[in-house]
Amino acid sequence: MYKNQLLTLLFALIGLSAGAQEANDLFVPEFNWKIRIPAGYTRVSQAGADSLSEGGEEMIEKHTGITINTRPKDLFTFRNGPLHYIEANYLPRTTNSVKEYEAAFRKMTEVVYTTFEKQFSAAAVDTATGTEVIAGMRFYALRVQIKAANGFVLRMHLYTRLVGERDLTVTFLSIDKDRLEELLNAFRTSTFGATAAQGKAKP
Repeated sequence: MYKNQLLTLLFALIGLSAGAQEANDLFVPEFNWKIRIPAGYTRVSQAGADSLSEGGEEMIEKHTGITINTRPKDLFTFRNGPLHYIEANYLPRTTNSVKEYEAAFRKMTEVVYTTFEKQFSAAAVDTATGTEVIAGMRFYALRVQIKAANGFVLRMHLYTRLVGERDLTVTFLSIDKDRLEELLNAFRTSTFGATAAQGKAKP
């Protein structure tokens, strides 16, 4: 389960083409999910999201030797400037076992850490994992902080869980704590409808 949460790894290095400003209120039918994207964010084009996917895959393969064969389905990608970003995607469910899913999540965090550590060798990379309940569902959470010697700090938060027959991942990336919190609050106050509720008791 690498799932290309790691697609965001090259985000700050790749020029993305952004589309026109979207309405703040977003509905994602695959999950009956309603989320309000903060004002000022523009939607990244599908071509831009695809370029990001390819770049992230190349970075992972370069630093870990892992080949990613399955690309997730992009739900949306929004950004505000080059360094404030939210992305959501999913893959089909591949397990019904909580233990297997948790083991895959731990492996994914190791891959993220190794990739960042090697890509940003002059920076301090810290990671933390846990869980958080969003809209009544427990998400597995990964938090990454990359701090350069000049004080530049890049933060990434990633949330993932099985919802029904899909494996949902939502990723946030920002260099500003307040803007990151604004994005996180949008997710924390979002709602999932009846389809998603069917997966609440599952990992």
